[in-house]
Amino acid sequence: IQKSNFSSYEEFSWVFFVSVIGFAIMIYLTSYALDKYKHQSEPTQSNLQRRESMKRRAKTYAVDKMGERSVYSFFLGKNWCGWMIALAILGVQLWVLFVFVIGAEQ
Repeated sequence: IQKSNFSSYEEFSWVFFVSVIGFAIMIYLTSYALDKYKHQSEPTQSNLQRRESMKRRAKTYAVDKMGERSVYSFFLGKNWCGWMIALAILGVQLWVLFVFVIGAEQ
């Protein structure tokens, strides 16, 4: 870590975490822009049906990969309470991770 000009694992963890979040935001924005570009024409009935079919397949695929009983499956829904539960669990996991990183430094 010292050879990489980081003063500690904590600093490295923060830089890594921010980099991952930034990369995820870039992917989201790129995906959103490409989707808007591909579907800028007037929506027809067949396009709407195809889009709905793709959404169902994508959701089924995501649930299969995550697991139906995973707390992360709440991210696939539109329920704000579910989102808050999933975000709270994610926050606790990140906090525990940083507790271990700081503990490893000592």
